[in-house]
Amino acid sequence: MNLSFFIARRYFKAKHKQSFSNIITRIAMVGIAVGTMALVVVLSVYNGMGDLVRSLYNSFDPEIKIAPAQGKTFAADTALLRLVRGTEGVAIVSEVLEDNAYAKYKNAEMVVTVKGVSPNYIRQSGVRDRITNGEFLLENKENGQEFTVIGAGVRYELSVNLRNDFYPVRLYYPKKGKIKGSLNPTKNLNSRSLMVSGVFESSKGYNLNYVYVPLETATKLMQKEGRLSALEVKVLPDADVDKVQRRLKKALGKSFTVKNREEQQALLSKVLRIEKLFFFVALSFILFIASFNIFFSLSMLVIEKKKDIAVLFSIGATRSLVRKIFMFEGFLVAMSGAVTGLLTGLLICILQEKYGWVKMGIMGPQGDYWAYPVSLDPVDISATVLVVILLTILATVRPARLASKYKVTEHL
Repeated sequence: MNLSFFIARRYFKAKHKQSFSNIITRIAMVGIAVGTMALVVVLSVYNGMGDLVRSLYNSFDPEIKIAPAQGKTFAADTALLRLVRGTEGVAIVSEVLEDNAYAKYKNAEMVVTVKGVSPNYIRQSGVRDRITNGEFLLENKENGQEFTVIGAGVRYELSVNLRNDFYPVRLYYPKKGKIKGSLNPTKNLNSRSLMVSGVFESSKGYNLNYVYVPLETATKLMQKEGRLSALEVKVLPDADVDKVQRRLKKALGKSFTVKNREEQQALLSKVLRIEKLFFFVALSFILFIASFNIFFSLSMLVIEKKKDIAVLFSIGATRSLVRKIFMFEGFLVAMSGAVTGLLTGLLICILQEKYGWVKMGIMGPQGDYWAYPVSLDPVDISATVLVVILLTILATVRPARLASKYKVTEHL
């Protein structure tokens, strides 16, 4: 066993009378433990919250979205669709036509985003899992009746009653060509009336203004025959999304943008990363403050052990050996607190993940309250341990150097 570590461990385990340095050492260990536990728990909860937010968007954002690089729509020619569908790794390609429109229900009205989707859309989207009322039905194949599925925010703004089969939601969109003067402005608008079949609930960006309609309905409403806003792609279960994305980019060229889910919500991803970094820095600062106690406890220990240091020097110990003794002492104090805090934090996260004791106060679609989500990330745990090690080095260097500079003749 390393001699300096052996002596440091003896100092650490020694049962001394209550002294000021021992009290500071215990405070340092508790501070490091609490700081480490807080880092693990807060970062894990933040990871869980980030995963929850992404899952809400992922129910609506496709794995890969193809959109025109310029303009709002592109020609939906057969060759393009065949090229995308024939790309290795592609499972489903849904056609989408999307634009803003004016919606009216009884006396309520608002601007909505109409999203016309092809019949296979439900196979690649998770929107069905977000339905809170009714069902995701856009067309009755038996009689050809068309329906719309609206966001919870749209339902609230328009006061839509799903049980009332006499009042449809009416959608309006400006007609192409020159606007004609008329006492009735609706003559310059295309309109479609659709009964509401279901209500979905997700992130505010979709809840507040999105309505789903059949692609054919959107095409007629907007007078955009043969045009699409986007192609939404689902990859095969065993395919790599990034590889499929690269293949599509190469095949389609610069005329189209090909984005994965993270790129579709680039701002959200950036905000989540910045906020997580902020929390990490803030909690690391708490650990930095706690590490001052290690500095003070080691400084006090050096003063208490000055005779021991002199004896070590007199029997041939080098300054490097003495310096390492007190650096190891600081590491033992810090690591004891860090391991305790790390294990406590992991235990709290595992129990929360399994039992969900701490609730968010938000009721989910099934009528139960959501528990705070947690997601343990090995990178976060490694970063936490690394921060503790770096702070320990900073806190122990000065006292250890001071101990190695003691003069033997003054303390024997």
